[in-house]
Amino acid sequence: METVPRLGVLERALFMSESIAAAADPRAHLSVSACSFLIPPAALSESIEALEAFRNEPEHAFKAVVPALRRAQRSVGRSAAVKIMQDPAIVSFLNLAKDAIIRENNKGVLLAFLKTNRTALTEAAAKAAKVCEHGLAYLSALTSSMAGLLESQEKFTRGQQTRVSSLSRELVAAVANQGRTPELFAASVQEIVERCGTATAVATEFRAYMDVAPRNFQVAVVVDATVRTLGIDTQIFRRIDPKESVGWSAPTSASKRPTADMDLTRFCLRHWGMDGSADTTAKHGLQSQILIMKARAWDGEQARHAALDAAEGIVDRINAEHRTSQFGVKRKVMVWEEGDKGAFEVLSRNKLVPTTRMLNISQSPSVNRSLRFASRAAGERAGSMQVFFAWIALEYLGRGTQKTPQNLVAENVPFVISLVALRQLCVHAWWLLTRESGAGSLPTSVLDVIKRGTRSKSRHGLGTKKRNPNEFDMNKLMALLISDGLHLEQLATATGVSVEIAEAAVREWVSFQQNLSPYSAYQVNHIRGTLRDDTRLKQFMEEVRIDADETMQRMRFVRNQTAHNAGVGSTEHLPLSEAALKVLDAVFETVPQWGGSPAVSLGSISKRWKEVALGVQKRGNARHELPFDAVKVLKP
Repeated sequence: METVPRLGVLERALFMSESIAAAADPRAHLSVSACSFLIPPAALSESIEALEAFRNEPEHAFKAVVPALRRAQRSVGRSAAVKIMQDPAIVSFLNLAKDAIIRENNKGVLLAFLKTNRTALTEAAAKAAKVCEHGLAYLSALTSSMAGLLESQEKFTRGQQTRVSSLSRELVAAVANQGRTPELFAASVQEIVERCGTATAVATEFRAYMDVAPRNFQVAVVVDATVRTLGIDTQIFRRIDPKESVGWSAPTSASKRPTADMDLTRFCLRHWGMDGSADTTAKHGLQSQILIMKARAWDGEQARHAALDAAEGIVDRINAEHRTSQFGVKRKVMVWEEGDKGAFEVLSRNKLVPTTRMLNISQSPSVNRSLRFASRAAGERAGSMQVFFAWIALEYLGRGTQKTPQNLVAENVPFVISLVALRQLCVHAWWLLTRESGAGSLPTSVLDVIKRGTRSKSRHGLGTKKRNPNEFDMNKLMALLISDGLHLEQLATATGVSVEIAEAAVREWVSFQQNLSPYSAYQVNHIRGTLRDDTRLKQFMEEVRIDADETMQRMRFVRNQTAHNAGVGSTEHLPLSEAALKVLDAVFETVPQWGGSPAVSLGSISKRWKEVALGVQKRGNARHELPFDAVKVLKP
């Protein structure tokens, strides 16, 4: 049963902050994360790139043109920046794109149309892109829409909550497309909310924050195995000379050295191998050279990537000149935002995992190669290369059938992503219910209903095993989640408890949800509504599949472009590279459970998706019954 969350003065602002944090969370599934949301500027850029590829290789690249135009069509249609999307330049491009799309089924006619209209399409797409870029019009429109929702004096209805949630996802995708770090953006928004006392004040500061231009940073990078590179000062770097006083700017007096310069000195001494030496000017024993680059960026992480990109370009040239040696750039850098008192070190945002395990998957040459490329994708820093390796990893899993590996994974992987999203509905609901105060805060009757079947004795035979509240049965949780409070016998049967316990669980369940944050309550109710409504559930499955299909199309195109002429910038294709890793995650979560050849398993999983969709359709009006088995949906 649905409940109304607790309200407060900053309800809208807190709701926005949590929505943005969820969309920016790197652990979120593809269906929740902003990484798979293709924004209009990116879609228009990809259309131009596909048309340019068609100009160079008409017979080969024309297959990429219509999918790119179709993605742009969908992206414009679902954008929250409605007024911008109605601009005549964008409408003109969409009309031309539509003329190409309707000819898709006739290769000869389509090819002739594209050859005749390629220039017109490219120019129309460029004009449409300029509309979005002019004065950052697209991002400004999203910002104004969000600020308007915050300032609204109307009741914060379910419809407005849906708009904020959807707008948050597009907003995060938009800032990520600029190269900004989504997690740091979400943290900044949270700081604004915590600092302000009213929703109006949040809206004002939010507008100001979104209007801020990139800031000036300096980044110190470390090049290993060399102490000096001739000609380095003619590049965009400044080399720190160990014989001089170390500083971010011009050398300063030792008695007046700012903290930021002292931070840099400690960083240099450590990497030079001189941190135990009192002589800071000694040249002997140096193990590396340290270069400083200026960068314009919105956050330190983006500045780090810009500096590492440039440094790796320099090292590529050094390695090409000294082919018998090997040089590299360390991932850890020191970043200073000009004007700040201190500097700080930045490394990849990898979190420590104390205990790890190995994936249990059938071994074969193609699977082993896939795992190697998947590992390369996870460890790669450059966005386009990350997408490239992820696609190759999927491609190796597609070997072993009559279909080409590229086509097999492109056709079947979106169904895998959609099936995983079904189970993620349950996982997400559990996280929303327990993230604020832990699983132990759930009412005892609720824990009795959703608990897994436990052994009566502990592993060591020392009495009854104490139940871990974090262990729950997905099907039982969903049965409680979609319960209407009227069919208690069915709920009791599905969860293996008495009708009395089921009734108490429903009653305490409703009471418990009233203490959730507005965002958590909204999302739990949204998941409940999706699971209870067959039309909405099928629509959810199809939307996730389409998003995943678009992601796969884009990955395939970037893979082909990277093999020919794409750059290797770390923030290029940043959202797509994150989406690519999430695709790999879903595939490796599912395929090993089916055993045998991954290629055959992918085909079987896509059939399972169709079976589940048919089962949802046959459920009819029995909304209190589970439409699928959350535990077995990913298993043969």
